[in-house]
Amino acid sequence: MYETLDTFCAVLDEELERQATVLAVSKAQREAITARDFESIEARTIALEALIREAVQSEAERQCVLRKVVEHFDLPDERHTMSDLIEVVPEPYQSRLRDLQSELRRVMAEAREVVRANRRILQQSLRVVEQCVKALQQCDESVGARYDATGGERSRRSAGPALIDQKG
Repeated sequence: MYETLDTFCAVLDEELERQATVLAVSKAQREAITARDFESIEARTIALEALIREAVQSEAERQCVLRKVVEHFDLPDERHTMSDLIEVVPEPYQSRLRDLQSELRRVMAEAREVVRANRRILQQSLRVVEQCVKALQQCDESVGARYDATGGERSRRSAGPALIDQKG
């Protein structure tokens, strides 16, 4: 059983490291967003996507090891939480799992806040871009209508408003 608990702790250590990397990349992404460094934004986004794929792939391994631990300690289905598991494992695993749980919670909460802040910044930037596009479209409607699809000037079929002198 100790080997399985060691494996479980190792798997959680890997996840903690991955989540800490997600946090660091998310912070770097925020810096790139505020600096309007589009290449860095794209690179950070690609890195985050890879980390998410990696986390999803490693979930199967975590679940397999967790299942072995839960079966060994004969925990009922409703008690398959980390807190319940910490209560039943012996020391030094109890302390180690408690520390991992605490650190995972802290890192993931901080990452969640950074991601939410990034989303707010990006949404605000998107609104500004949309307003600029609307302004450009309004300019385009008044100027762009003078040219046809080939870039040639359109012939005017109707005259615009004229100033008529109505003196006597």
